[in-house]
Amino acid sequence: MIDAAIAAKVQRFIPSEFGSDLQNPKARALPVFAGKVEVQKYLVEKVKSSPDFSYTIIRNGFFLDWGLQVGFILNTKDFKPTIYGSGDQEFSSTSLPAVGQAVVGVLSKAAETANKVVYVEEIALTQNKILAMAKKLTPGKTWEPVQGDLDAMKAASDARLQKGLFDDETFIPYIFMAGFGEGYGGKVQKVDNELLGVKRATEADVEEILKTVIQG
Repeated sequence: MIDAAIAAKVQRFIPSEFGSDLQNPKARALPVFAGKVEVQKYLVEKVKSSPDFSYTIIRNGFFLDWGLQVGFILNTKDFKPTIYGSGDQEFSSTSLPAVGQAVVGVLSKAAETANKVVYVEEIALTQNKILAMAKKLTPGKTWEPVQGDLDAMKAASDARLQKGLFDDETFIPYIFMAGFGEGYGGKVQKVDNELLGVKRATEADVEEILKTVIQG
C-alpha cells in the first residue's frame, strides 16, 4: 500500500496506528505490534527517497467510547470487571470522534505534522476511577472485581505464540499490557491536542458514555 501510494503521488500516508505508544521500547517489543513497527520503519526509509511523500503516525491510547461499549477498558456487563494490576495505572484514552478530528488536524496542518508521530489524549483514566463511576451510576448493585495478572497473561501469550497460535486469545493480552502495564507508556506524556484541534474530555463525559453502556 505504501509503494502504491508513492506511485500514485499520494502526499500523506496515515498508517493504522491509533493506539499504543510504539516509541516506548517495551510496548514496541510486544509481538502484537510487530506489523505496525515494520510499517513505521518502512515509512521512515521511503520518505528519504520520495521527497513528495510523507507520513504521520497518530497515537491516541485506548479508544474511549468503543473501549467502554465493548468492555475492553472495563467490562461492566456482568458487574465482574477484570482489574489489571493495581487498577491505578493511568492510561490515555480518546473517543472515535476525537480521533477523527486528529486526522482532520493532521491534514489541516500538513507541514507541521509531516514525518512525525503525534499524540492525542482526551482524558487520562484508571480502571479504578472508571469502576468508581460505574458504581455511582448503579446504586444498589454489587460489583465483584476480578484480579487480572498481566505478567501471567503475557507469559501465557508468549507460550501460545511459541505453539504457532496467532489468534485473539494470544494477542489481546499484549494490548492490555501496553495499556495497563507499568512502564509500557500507556499514559501519553506530551500531547498535540492544540495543534490538531482535539478538545479535552471530562469525567462527566466519561460518565455519560458509561450511562449508555450500563443502562442501555
